[in-house]
Amino acid sequence: MEEHSPFMQQKKKDKNNSCKLLIIFVCVLLIVLVVCLIAVGIGVLVHFLLKPNDLGTPISLQDILNTSFHAQLFSGSWASDDQLISISPNGLELLNVTDNTTSVLVNATFWEELEIDYWFISPSQSYLLLAHNSNKLYRYSYTADYSILQLSSMNNYIIPGSQWRVVKWTHTDQLVLANQSAMYFISDVTTSQIPDIIILYSNNLGEIAGFPDWVYEEEILSTGSCVYPSDVTDPVLAFLVFNTTGVPEATIIEYGAEIGPYPSYTLIPYPKSGDTESTVKLMLVDTTNSTTCSIPMPTGYHYIQGVDWKDTTHVSVRFLNRLQTDMTLSLYDTTCTLVSTVHTYQTEGWVEASILAPYFLSNGDVITLLPQDAYTQIVKISNGVVTSVTSGNEVRSITAVYNSELVFYTTAEYSYKTHLYLVSLTDITQVICVSCDVSNQLTNTELENRDCEVVSTSFSQDSRYFLLNCLGPDTPFSILLDYSLKLLLVLHNNTALERTLSTYSLPVVKPYEFKDKSQSFYGTKMIPKDFDFSNSYPVLLYVYGGPNSNLASLSHPLYPFSGFIAHLVSSLGFVVITVEGSGTCCRGQDFRFAVKNRLGVLEARDQASLSNYLLSQSWVRSVSIMGSSYGGYLSGMTSSEKDNSLSAAIVISPVTDWRYYDSVYTQRYMNTPQNNPQGYNDSSLLLRAGNIDGSKLLLIHGSADDNVHYQNSAELSLSLKREKQSSRMHTYFNENHHLRKEGTREDLYKLLESFLVEKSV
Repeated sequence: MEEHSPFMQQKKKDKNNSCKLLIIFVCVLLIVLVVCLIAVGIGVLVHFLLKPNDLGTPISLQDILNTSFHAQLFSGSWASDDQLISISPNGLELLNVTDNTTSVLVNATFWEELEIDYWFISPSQSYLLLAHNSNKLYRYSYTADYSILQLSSMNNYIIPGSQWRVVKWTHTDQLVLANQSAMYFISDVTTSQIPDIIILYSNNLGEIAGFPDWVYEEEILSTGSCVYPSDVTDPVLAFLVFNTTGVPEATIIEYGAEIGPYPSYTLIPYPKSGDTESTVKLMLVDTTNSTTCSIPMPTGYHYIQGVDWKDTTHVSVRFLNRLQTDMTLSLYDTTCTLVSTVHTYQTEGWVEASILAPYFLSNGDVITLLPQDAYTQIVKISNGVVTSVTSGNEVRSITAVYNSELVFYTTAEYSYKTHLYLVSLTDITQVICVSCDVSNQLTNTELENRDCEVVSTSFSQDSRYFLLNCLGPDTPFSILLDYSLKLLLVLHNNTALERTLSTYSLPVVKPYEFKDKSQSFYGTKMIPKDFDFSNSYPVLLYVYGGPNSNLASLSHPLYPFSGFIAHLVSSLGFVVITVEGSGTCCRGQDFRFAVKNRLGVLEARDQASLSNYLLSQSWVRSVSIMGSSYGGYLSGMTSSEKDNSLSAAIVISPVTDWRYYDSVYTQRYMNTPQNNPQGYNDSSLLLRAGNIDGSKLLLIHGSADDNVHYQNSAELSLSLKREKQSSRMHTYFNENHHLRKEGTREDLYKLLESFLVEKSV
């Protein structure tokens, strides 16, 4: 029986009070703990967003969207053997590189009044061809109205007709023009009135002459024109004629109130893998009398890869078979008669565009590129005999040949570097790395301490002089040298930009190596200025990964992806890694051809393995992946790997099934769907949709993409829906493959940033 006592009641009250105090204490403790955690979180955020003064100001989105951070590099062109032409604050200027004198061709005020989109100086430098009201078509092409400005009088003469596809100078002050109807010729531009336009070639049904169809422009010629003048004094022109009859058409849809109540539809002949393709023929025309002849396509060949004049009476042609495993370089005279077959090359992989591109020496020999012992090298072909000129690292391109003796070319030990080299044909043991030693030329200048690991070049018409643009890793600059490697001018030093950027928290770019089993992969790592292995960081794999491509580069941090990558690192504390996986550039044929007939399979495994390895490192908090075009495809394929550990995948403008992409590109690497059905299935992102975690995916595409059709992303979205995977998809309406219209880039960057921050916590 319980005893009732006032003392007993007091004890119960004391016990209740103790419990309340304990609860209050625990709550206070929890609040303090939460406050501490928030403080730590804010501290981390402040560390990334408001870095100490000694680290500099973080790079904001607005910093990269305006042009104040863009390095100035020479943006003009060569007007002659020793003159550069460019736009300056004074107007259109000529720079004579022999004596460093300038002359103004058109003053700035008049230049603005002309409302010019593009301009081209005539060979005699007496006239300017001016393009107005231009409308962009595809990657390289546009239509425009044209006029001719006579520089002596400043009279501007309108060329009849509108929205021409091609208008260009021949090697004399004459013009060739082309539109959908025909190819034309203007023989005399010296009169005050434009004379009658002569018809050189009238297009038959389905034909186009002087400019390529979509797939030739994009995948073979890399230009919007296919007219080839022979020589300054010679009247013969070579040109290509395409017949697109029977080629399937893609429909590009655009929307907008200005279009009207119905969308606009543009039909583009666009063959997909295995489809009927356009036929092509090479023709020669004598512009004095419009007589023509046609060079027949050799048996077994399908494409014309390139056209080059050896001299005024001989033209060379590179023919390629449809599967792009067999190329021949042939020489014809101006009656379209075969003179000789210079060389034929066959491979089990594919023929790269640079193979057998000829440089003709004065003695008739040919300098070109051919695989030698698994690596592409410079060779000399003399009377059918092939002799190696270079050895070692894979040669990427021949940039110039001076005086039939000195060959300039680009190569590097690793794909993230691009150096200019020089070899003498009189003694091939004499090899100089021009850009490696450029610092020796810059002593006692503001450039002497700048590291130069990535370069681009532009040579004068006779290759006596050349521009060298150093793109990084330090602040870019432009210099002018001659063939003896003597420094002539510093064109742009960007010292003001260098001073400005010294106050910012610029990322640091370093080489990066990843070993997976017995295979090493190379690339770059962009890290915050205050990177510390004791901290943890979100990692972004920034990828492209297409066959024989390279994205990793030791260029300046603000150069890749218009500086957006640098913003992620500088302001948000990301580490961005780009590793070149299977099939990419500069590792030889075995490495490159490993992806043949199974695109995306090995590349995705490489990136997934890299992701898993990174997550085993204590300094890595999370790993995401992002890419565009082939990089978007690779990003999606990696996210579909069953053992991937990605936090997010950003897939921009991707191919999702190779049956949907253009025939020339796809057949080069995958054969046709009819011949390689299993390979197409293995490489299909659509058939992997069941492996993708839709909650981690951001899919982005332009609705008017003429290259990788919107169909690709639409089909992936439908496939994910069928797999009951909810994902985010963002469409940029009326945007093409590059997503560059006004306002799009800023919106895109904000979208990417928001998604990455959300998924990388």
